[in-house]
Amino acid sequence: MWGLLVLLPALLPALWQPMLPVSYIQAFRVMAKSGLRLRSAASSTAKVLDVAPFGATVDVVFPANMNYLPVDQYRQLALQWRVDTAGTAFSRNHYSGSDSPVTGAVPHTGYWWEVRYAGKTGYMFSGFLWPAVDSTSAGLQVEIREEYRLRREGGSGCSSNGIVWDSSLHWYALLDEGARGCRLEKTDLRFLAIDRCIQMDCEGDYPGRFAYLRASSRQSPDYLLASKKELPERAVAGFCLSVEEAIYQHRQVDTSVWLIYPHGKVNAALRKASGLQLVWEKDYRHGALYDWYAVGRDGRRQKLEHHIDQRWADGKLHPTIFQAFRLCFYGDLDGDGQHDYIVAFTHRDSLLDGFGGSDTYFKLYLSTEAGPNEVVRPVALLGEYYCG
Repeated sequence: MWGLLVLLPALLPALWQPMLPVSYIQAFRVMAKSGLRLRSAASSTAKVLDVAPFGATVDVVFPANMNYLPVDQYRQLALQWRVDTAGTAFSRNHYSGSDSPVTGAVPHTGYWWEVRYAGKTGYMFSGFLWPAVDSTSAGLQVEIREEYRLRREGGSGCSSNGIVWDSSLHWYALLDEGARGCRLEKTDLRFLAIDRCIQMDCEGDYPGRFAYLRASSRQSPDYLLASKKELPERAVAGFCLSVEEAIYQHRQVDTSVWLIYPHGKVNAALRKASGLQLVWEKDYRHGALYDWYAVGRDGRRQKLEHHIDQRWADGKLHPTIFQAFRLCFYGDLDGDGQHDYIVAFTHRDSLLDGFGGSDTYFKLYLSTEAGPNEVVRPVALLGEYYCG
């Protein structure tokens, strides 16, 4: 009796530990454009029980809540899943919130998960399933207009570069053609789910998955645009500066493409060609900053307002100003003979530190959407967030 009482204090902590549920059901959506097969076994050759269309919700049966498991526990539980591949995930360089690209052809690797759909239980390939409640982009993926989207080819890590479920949108690749300018052409967009623990090394405290957007265009596009109405496929006079060039590799890009040179001087030729005016603004901390104005062919002049977002500080949200810093595209996208723009906005505290360690927002302006006394109007937004 006394021996049992002596052992009881040592046993109590183990008895008090919460028990993991036998199974945990989590809703996912199908991200395969052609639909995803529900199979009778964890194999690509097993009998097809049903096909869930793009955007359909399915229930995945997990051994536990996988959302917040540390890497070592995630790996241990994942050992019971069969790993398989489904073609190539990406064959061009891509970025996912980092200045170090993943290069070369990488197979699309995933797990076979137990899934319940339409009253049937079977298995689906995890590489085409995304959480129905997308906590990875909660609060980040804010659209300006439902009729338009701005994305890039690559991953959604540290970015609002997330999945677009609206199948009524027309997708276009904006391609840089060097001295010839740019080209806008239709493209098909494919969405994939990448599991870091099997696709690449796990990083940080949690395993993490990210969505990957892949275009069917002949070359890697600088931007991906989506519109409810069709846009004219055409050569576009102007220039393109990709997300990676604007943020990660800006010191390596020819300085002739900057509206403001690194030493602060305005590029007069580019200013004239783009139809933008810069008005010097005195800043007590950084010296010379600029307000940007779009000038229409009829002489109308419109200030491109700074981007304002909310940032956490002292336990609450505060309005934060992001001032225009890079002109990333100018040219006629919508075929009305007027310039359209993609402008990058960054936090003013990072204007002089090489654009590193800062959130950056890329905003698409279209002239066809301009209101009275406007030259252009913002219609879509892409956010890149610092995760270091």
